Amino acid sequence: MINLKELNKAQKQAVEYDDGPHMVVAGAGSGKTRVLTYKIAYLVEKGYEPDGLLALTFTNKAANEMKERIKQLVGPKADSIWMGTFHSIFAKILRVEAKNINFRSNFSIYDTEDSLSLVSNIMSDFEIDIEGVTSHSVRHRISFLKNHMILPKEFRQHHMQSFIDEKIASVFEEYQKRLVEFNAMDFDDLLLKPIELFVENSKIHQKYKKKFSYLLVDEFQDTNKAQYELLKMLVTREGKICVVGDDAQSIYSWRGASLSNMLDFEKDFNKCKIFKLEQNYRSTKTILLAADSVIKQNKEQIIKTLWTENDNGEQLTLVKCTDEKDEGYQIARFIKHEISKKKLSLKDFAILYRTNAQSRVLEDIFRREKIPYRIIGGLEFYKRKEIKDIVAYLRILSNQNDEESLLRIMNFPQRGIGSTTIKRMIAFARRHELSLFDTMGRVFEVINIKERIQKNVKYFKVLLDKYKLTDKIEGLSGTLGDELLRIHKSYYKLIKVLKKEIKIKGFSHITGGGIVGNTNRILPDNLKLNIFWSKWEIPTIFKIIQAAGSISDAEMRKVFNLGIGLIAVVSREYKHEVINLASELNEHPLVIGEVVPGK
Repeated sequence: MINLKELNKAQKQAVEYDDGPHMVVAGAGSGKTRVLTYKIAYLVEKGYEPDGLLALTFTNKAANEMKERIKQLVGPKADSIWMGTFHSIFAKILRVEAKNINFRSNFSIYDTEDSLSLVSNIMSDFEIDIEGVTSHSVRHRISFLKNHMILPKEFRQHHMQSFIDEKIASVFEEYQKRLVEFNAMDFDDLLLKPIELFVENSKIHQKYKKKFSYLLVDEFQDTNKAQYELLKMLVTREGKICVVGDDAQSIYSWRGASLSNMLDFEKDFNKCKIFKLEQNYRSTKTILLAADSVIKQNKEQIIKTLWTENDNGEQLTLVKCTDEKDEGYQIARFIKHEISKKKLSLKDFAILYRTNAQSRVLEDIFRREKIPYRIIGGLEFYKRKEIKDIVAYLRILSNQNDEESLLRIMNFPQRGIGSTTIKRMIAFARRHELSLFDTMGRVFEVINIKERIQKNVKYFKVLLDKYKLTDKIEGLSGTLGDELLRIHKSYYKLIKVLKKEIKIKGFSHITGGGIVGNTNRILPDNLKLNIFWSKWEIPTIFKIIQAAGSISDAEMRKVFNLGIGLIAVVSREYKHEVINLASELNEHPLVIGEVVPGK
């Protein structure tokens, strides 16, 4: 039995309620995650089938943490719950149903950088060069429109007001067209395409509506129009839906989040019950009073009064600054003063800022004031060049129509295929209505490309064809692991070369950093080497690439059934040695990078 005595009265009431749609208005630090966790566990214990529960969170990290907590309460049943972000859950559904909206299940998922690259290429093709109209601003506008469920046709008919809007409409139309041609979706499509799927196919709509007996949503105040529409399409006739959020914490309107979803929930769902979590467990009375005095100025809000049993705590200090430089100097002076007055050290201070761009001024001033510092976080793991390159290779092996991924790796590492050659191949592809990948196979028909370069293109095409993920690939005999173990001492030579390059102790501890360290983060713990081969059982890279949304379960398994050295990442010093050793074994690894040896 779940012990609900650990909850306060308001939390307990929200957990136990099961008579229709309800919204939990949870102030900051009031235990909303605990309520949602116990709510799901309570429903499982009450008899709801775990695989009929759809729990939608703001981040995958939050979903994984919540699932672990639920597992502690109800055991392994928690593994069957459909829990994740809107994007990950509906990407999973789209993989299954892709053919019903004219996509293949191996579609690529474009992140912001991929989308930006595509917009940039389109603007270049259309020769759009207008002051103040950048690829960044156009991509952001397209995403904003899609978040509000406005597609090119509607934008042209009802929202176009200027010459610039006309150009954006042209780019928007071509952008959507190319996504289909490339068998790719951007993040916004992961919400729009399920709506299209359900509208155009009532049978599939009813299938998922019947599947999910209960919907639970975290951070409801940050949902956008498309997400709310999906919830309304999937909720059962009995109105089994629980949303948790705080209207005072809605901060993502700039990317389409709509506070009106929360304010209108009571109108949209009849007999909706509202629960308010008003006891704060995190903050002092002083902080809570200050926050509440600001929140009460909101013109549209769900009235609540936060309170706490915590102490009053220290008084707040408000410092007015003339600009960002003055702010930086004031912070620097404060740190020096506190260190001198209270005998503190630099490690006792932390500076929080809203966006990474804000760190630049602070860094400049700290360097001038000779205050050493360390940036925590920085560039996201999946946005690092070496990881983007690896993902691009895997994408193109799975989805050869993915032109953006192909453009990324066409000449990386350098193989003598320059930008002029690529432009001529793209022009040929557009003229003959071919994919860029297919054009590579007809490169000898493209005029004004030297024979030497044609051979480079042809060789790269042959190499990619060899590793192409098809249903037949599983029939290849043996694995590289088996072959290497079977064939004389070349295996051990290869291991020696790789160990020498990245200077690792044993097979599980890497001492190198930078690109080498990042690459090894997506290798399995028992084989921290800079060459990928396939004798693994659902290894770490499987989960990582899948989490990045670039390849499906079935396709990823094919990668690891290839029986070949799929990809090698080696330094220039050992590149040829690795290739030669692999050649002795009749293997031809796909070398995708030259990296600096580990320190």
